[in-house]
Amino acid sequence: MKRIATIALSIVATLLTSGSAFAQNQGVKATIPFNFNAGGNWLPAGTYTIGAQPEGGSVTILRVSSRDQKVGTFAMGVKDASEPGRRSEMVFHAYGDQYFLSEIHYSYSATKVCLPQSKAERNARKRAEEAKLQVNDNVLIALNN
Repeated sequence: MKRIATIALSIVATLLTSGSAFAQNQGVKATIPFNFNAGGNWLPAGTYTIGAQPEGGSVTILRVSSRDQKVGTFAMGVKDASEPGRRSEMVFHAYGDQYFLSEIHYSYSATKVCLPQSKAERNARKRAEEAKLQVNDNVLIALNN
């Protein structure tokens, strides 16, 4: 029982530390005209602030939130420096009318953050291919720095 309490306390402390670090990083804004999935959570269309907190190594935690909609989520991504010099944008994978956040590119950085494909996205892709719906891997939304 003490072990579970220790683990829970450790997780809460980590989240609080991450939250204060995100408060220092104001992030960038984007207006997303469609509902989308980020980090396994569905979010409604709206204006979002995207902040990033490097966790060391190649892992980055993203915070995607909307004050207007009073919603948000955290997503874990992997940094990738293979395409430096791109403009600031969010990349979504679209399967029919379902959109999944895939990458975030920052113009002031030579890296991008790639989100892993979720189970929901794999299922949506499979259903779209079976139904012969359009599969578009590059829906781009510009970020406002």
